[in-house]
Amino acid sequence: MLMIGNRYAAELIRLLQGKQISAEAVLQGTGLDWNRLLNGEQLVRKQHMQTLIANAQRLYDEPDLGLQFGRRLNTNTHGILGFALMSCSNVYELVQVWLKYHSINHSDLRLEYRLEGDTAVLEARLASDQANSQIFAKEVLFASVYTTVSFLLNEDPDWAELCFDYPAPSYLNRYIEVFHQAPTFSQSQCQLRVPVELLSKPLPSANPAAARMYQQQCAEMLRTMTQRQGLARQVQKLLLEHHGDFPRIAELASMLHMSERTLRRKLTAEGTSFQEVFNDVRFKLAGEYLESTNLSVADIADVLGFADPSNFRRAFIQWAEISPAQYRRSRSA
Repeated sequence: MLMIGNRYAAELIRLLQGKQISAEAVLQGTGLDWNRLLNGEQLVRKQHMQTLIANAQRLYDEPDLGLQFGRRLNTNTHGILGFALMSCSNVYELVQVWLKYHSINHSDLRLEYRLEGDTAVLEARLASDQANSQIFAKEVLFASVYTTVSFLLNEDPDWAELCFDYPAPSYLNRYIEVFHQAPTFSQSQCQLRVPVELLSKPLPSANPAAARMYQQQCAEMLRTMTQRQGLARQVQKLLLEHHGDFPRIAELASMLHMSERTLRRKLTAEGTSFQEVFNDVRFKLAGEYLESTNLSVADIADVLGFADPSNFRRAFIQWAEISPAQYRRSRSA
């Protein structure tokens, strides 16, 4: 699970800055500039994040980088899904919302929920090629989940049992510091296990009206994945799954096991084009972020792959015939 985007990159860099490691050292080999990244003038893409993580792992003098990075990621970092989780009424609703909409942010994350007697089990599987990458990704995921749940409950969920599918690491004490307990290792799957009765635990930040709004926006984002038909639908789905790091048409063609020329020809035969599908996805996402989050226009431009917020503003006016600021005001009136 590789989290893409300027906010994730900024959190990783700030973590290392706390260890007196410069942003320039972490960004080495990416072609990115720290100030331009913060200002939204540059977009952090998948290859950038891979280099950032490799640099961070080389520069960080402790073995628990994944845990420390994950614990910095909370509802604000995760965008609209984070806001939807924050407004849930209780732990059960939080789990259900995450199960239903997690693919908005994490296309390579697979979740399964089931009951085993008096225990509710949430099982996670991540796509990764190498064992070390798997461990790092799982540390980031579970540390982020634990941090988010702790924040939403305003307490440490020490009633949750954590299971990992790899041997206990040499830095087990760091896991105990992050999770306030020792997880169980060398299990068949990675799991979060909780007593069923605790699913009814209320969230202090519960807001039924906001929950309806944010979940409707999440549902709309998923709906757009199935709005088109045929190959255009597959392209749309892939774009939405990678909306923090939109693939180019050549990369999409490769994902679909065809040449770029064949992809263009087949889309034309369906009465559309790659650019039309891409614009449709970006416009829908732009509207949802403007309506449902407090992200700045510059941040939204960044998430949607615009190198410059002014370019995003011009494109949005062309799409909606009003500016992003006017659109946001019209939806909040």
